Amino acid sequence: MRYLLATSFTFLLRPLLITGLCLLVTSGLYFHYQWHEGYWLIWAAAIFSLITFDHRLHHRLFIIACTGFVAATSAYLAHLAALSIWSLSIYLFVITFFCTFFSAFHPGVFLLCFFINFFSNISGGLHASLQDGLQRYGFLLAGIGIAIVIDVVCWCSLKNQFQVTLKKYYMALMQLSDVLFSCLCQQDYPSDTHKYERQIDKQKNAVFLLLAKLDKIAASIAAKQQRKVQSLQVQRRQEIVEIIIDIGRLRHQVSDYTVFAICIKELQAISQSLQQVGRCLMASISVEGALTELQKNIEIFESVYHSVLAVTAPEPMVFFLFIEKLHVLHDLLCQEVTSCLHTLNQKGS
Repeated sequence: MRYLLATSFTFLLRPLLITGLCLLVTSGLYFHYQWHEGYWLIWAAAIFSLITFDHRLHHRLFIIACTGFVAATSAYLAHLAALSIWSLSIYLFVITFFCTFFSAFHPGVFLLCFFINFFSNISGGLHASLQDGLQRYGFLLAGIGIAIVIDVVCWCSLKNQFQVTLKKYYMALMQLSDVLFSCLCQQDYPSDTHKYERQIDKQKNAVFLLLAKLDKIAASIAAKQQRKVQSLQVQRRQEIVEIIIDIGRLRHQVSDYTVFAICIKELQAISQSLQQVGRCLMASISVEGALTELQKNIEIFESVYHSVLAVTAPEPMVFFLFIEKLHVLHDLLCQEVTSCLHTLNQKGS
């Protein structure tokens, strides 16, 4: 719960981080060069860095650039209109009227209209020479450019964070699978249940927390038309976790634990195959061989079930369901591999 709150807090702070970087960069430039109208650089970069409501990067950058250009031009025109109090009053009235009008009928553009109106009124109220007015116009455009560059840098960092988190998810999934199969293969599980169950709970929490983080990052970087695909991917990864946990419930469904001695080699082979699939996914290398080996080991276990376990096991039906779940897990892993390959191909193109 604390991790989820921390993750949510982190994503709420992300726009403030972008704004903070803009303030840091522009303030450093301003105090180093001591430009007369340099404070407009700080204002423009900090204010336009707050435009983060569109998840599509190219759309957001387009909105920042267009709104910034209109705001800078409007501010310059307000500076020119300030030569006469009447022309300035009429100009600011027109700008305020149109900004209010568009905001009333399109609430989504309220912030954009507010920025345009804000810079127009400030520029009109701060009198300056024509040369200073041109500098003001240039600094406004430069500040908007800095906001765009920092937005791109932060977005790229977020995409890298998604890849790192995905690899951590695969690693946690491998560890969860390993500890669950250890409960079936280790003879000391019945006598030391508490130790194993504590490890299982720890790994389950780690996997679900990483899933929640993946979901949040995916929602932050996915375009609107891709959010459904991202949601399906996260849902499938959750299904993989749930089916692995369900497979591990075999430890509670067998009354005679000595029955696992009959198929311990087959269980270990399946566990090793799952580990190999996870390692291949983490390294972004070919997984077909590992998936084929997993399918082969599942079929070997299935043959042991039909020849031995179906006759000797006290609860043969639980082993039958166990095999069905293994096949479902194999299918889900195949879908995950296909999804990863599709993502890599998109990056390559």
